[in-house]
Amino acid sequence: MNIENRAPTVRITPGVWVAPFCAAFSLLGIIVGCLRAVPVSDHAIKPFERAFQAAVLGGFVAMFLIPATSVIQRFYMPGIGYSMCSELEGHPTMWGA
Repeated sequence: MNIENRAPTVRITPGVWVAPFCAAFSLLGIIVGCLRAVPVSDHAIKPFERAFQAAVLGGFVAMFLIPATSVIQRFYMPGIGYSMCSELEGHPTMWGA
């Protein structure tokens, strides 16, 4: 096996594609909330609201693409040298004997 030969291993989770969007709309939500609490003109808040809406939309698109990316990774990654987790037995790691 590749792990016994000390080859690097990677475990890819398709849900990781959503994390940047969650961070973006959380941060932008805080910013927009603070700007709404302080008397600021709507013209100044508008770009942050649009960025917030874009982050939410991007997060939804990423969530809907999780099944597609997991199927693509399942069939593409073994072709470039990665093993599927279900094929690994005994929980091998590159540091274990």
